Amino acid sequence: MILGRLMPAVALALVALALVALALVAASSPVEHGGDSGGQAPPAASAGLAATSAAGPCLILEHRRDMVVDGQSFGPCGTYGIVIAASERITIRNVVVRDTGDIGIYILGSKAITVEQSRVSNGLSGIFAQSSEGVRVHCNRLDDMRGPIPRGQFVQFNRVQGAGNVISCNRGQNRPGTGDPEDAISLYISNGVPGAPIRVERNLIIGGGPSDSGGGIMLGDDGGSHLLAERNVLIDPGQYGIAVASGRYMTIADNLIYARRQPFTNVGITVWNQYPSACGNITIRGNQVNWTSRDGTPNPYWDAGNCGAVTGIAQNSFSAPLGPEIEARALPDCGCKAFD
Repeated sequence: MILGRLMPAVALALVALALVALALVAASSPVEHGGDSGGQAPPAASAGLAATSAAGPCLILEHRRDMVVDGQSFGPCGTYGIVIAASERITIRNVVVRDTGDIGIYILGSKAITVEQSRVSNGLSGIFAQSSEGVRVHCNRLDDMRGPIPRGQFVQFNRVQGAGNVISCNRGQNRPGTGDPEDAISLYISNGVPGAPIRVERNLIIGGGPSDSGGGIMLGDDGGSHLLAERNVLIDPGQYGIAVASGRYMTIADNLIYARRQPFTNVGITVWNQYPSACGNITIRGNQVNWTSRDGTPNPYWDAGNCGAVTGIAQNSFSAPLGPEIEARALPDCGCKAFD
């Protein structure tokens, strides 16, 4: 979002509170897994299993290692669809998570987690990873996040750290009137490393609004470093297209960004430090933007001037002849299976 979220101390406390909350709701979940696989081959949950829960999560994986959940359906769920907590090397594949009272897939304090080829719909948010490492979100279909702020993302990383974190080849669509989504993809106080940034690449984002602070891809929300948004396609994503809100070593490269005039549209790409944390080393290059603001004027790019010199501005096309047909150019070389 373009506006601030939680103060750092409050956000840190939420990690502990979340663990307590999970313990309280675990008893209501119809499917629970815990413990170590003991070095055996990764166990796989049975394909075709469906789980619902009126009061809590549909599936909790806590203190698990080396596990694959494949081909299952979850929902409606009273709170979360799937919770992965304090676990390592978990793969969620070919699952459907729908109609959740809170987040569809919630990853907390875990390492080496993959969510792929799955569908998440009608949750407050889609996939949320907090205080985790090595998170890969790839080739998923995400639809109609209800929000509102601070929820409403297709994918959000909150304090995700290190190498090997990627959000790639996902298709997210919010249909008008189905909710109040915020940022389609958000990186909040998250850090890659030199040579291995957190990568947001080759995603297709369609639809956003009416939030006056939400939009497409948010980098550096309340800080962060070594973040990359590359080769994404955004069509009418909300108030903004791609934004840097603070942080260092951010790159926005080779994206296609289009928005028609709507009551909430503002700017295509923006660089604006909104937090006390440092902001600098920003690169914006190779992007094509056609953005119409709410007053009917083109507004492809805005720099508040408080993140230092931005590299690569002359290498962008800020009056590109783009329209909604750019959807056909999305998800290149992804190899994702087709969704209905």
